[in-house]
Amino acid sequence: MVNRWKRFVAAASILGLTLSLAACNRNYEILGPYSLGYDGQHLLVGICTNLQVHHVRLSATPPGSQARGDTVSVWEASGDAQAREGDRLIVGGTNPGLRNEVVLDDAYPEPGVLFVLGFNDLSDAALSAVFEIPDDGLAPGSWLTPLDEIRETPCEALERTG
Repeated sequence: MVNRWKRFVAAASILGLTLSLAACNRNYEILGPYSLGYDGQHLLVGICTNLQVHHVRLSATPPGSQARGDTVSVWEASGDAQAREGDRLIVGGTNPGLRNEVVLDDAYPEPGVLFVLGFNDLSDAALSAVFEIPDDGLAPGSWLTPLDEIRETPCEALERTG
């Protein structure tokens, strides 16, 4: 029940932002076609759609602090990159066409951490996804969907329904 409450607070916050921006941007999603992975050293972002990336941001909110809004910027990068379905971005790593602006070196998929991923800015097609790390963590090689499902590949959920 606590996890549902945390997820509700996060979704309500994003929904509030979404509604306030609805007049100027109709391409905002909170369950975007992305996944969050871990390779044992780095967080990874799985891209499950073709996307022109101008800006990417990943922030984290530690367990128990969602209501207070204690959010930390984990990674920000900008540039001009063409991401294709199935691509993987290395959080804080080298990604063609992007330059890192903010990198938090000790970001790990600890249980209960809420990650918010956002692509591009509000004047462009802003797409995002919210991921809550499950109680047993995120094992290396696993991918978490915005629907809290653990998968073996970044876009497995789309592959099954597509």
